[in-house]
Amino acid sequence: MRKKWSLIIMLFLNTSLYAQREGEYYLGIMGGYEKNGYLLDIHLEYNNYSDGIFKIGAMFQPEEYKFLEKKIPVKLYLGQLNYSQKLISLDYEDKYVFRYGGGLTIGWEDVNSGKKYISSGYELTQKSKILYGINAGVEFESYLFNFGHMTSEVFLTLQINYNYFFNSDIGSRQPTFKTGFKFNIF
Repeated sequence: MRKKWSLIIMLFLNTSLYAQREGEYYLGIMGGYEKNGYLLDIHLEYNNYSDGIFKIGAMFQPEEYKFLEKKIPVKLYLGQLNYSQKLISLDYEDKYVFRYGGGLTIGWEDVNSGKKYISSGYELTQKSKILYGINAGVEFESYLFNFGHMTSEVFLTLQINYNYFFNSDIGSRQPTFKTGFKFNIF
């Protein structure tokens, strides 16, 4: 009887999977904080065969800047293409991994919903425009659990990124802090 229960426990409660198996795609959904507002990040990841991850994603970042006690809304609609590499794994199964990486950013900076004047009558010199720049960051991912047998692994991810835009009228960005989940889709 003891062997039977041991076998059942081994079959159904075994979660010793390798984090981010090679050759698989993952969907990530993250929320975060930036000095002047919050952000939402949705991305697709591909785990290649050399401990690296290619990411393509979209990020929405509404912000508010103060000018003479008035709040000026700024919205960023960004697309990012990134590559990150494993820096260190805290266990032999890669369940807890630190990564570093960077990439390219392109998007749209919407200043005051495209309006040239703010409510007090002042004219803005900053304009809505296409943005381009680079980004760099570090992340930590931790395997949480999986749905079903060998499918849909779920990870908790924490990221610190810095975006630098070459042509923004608002200026270079502060670091962003993001957290969220990712899971394999195929």
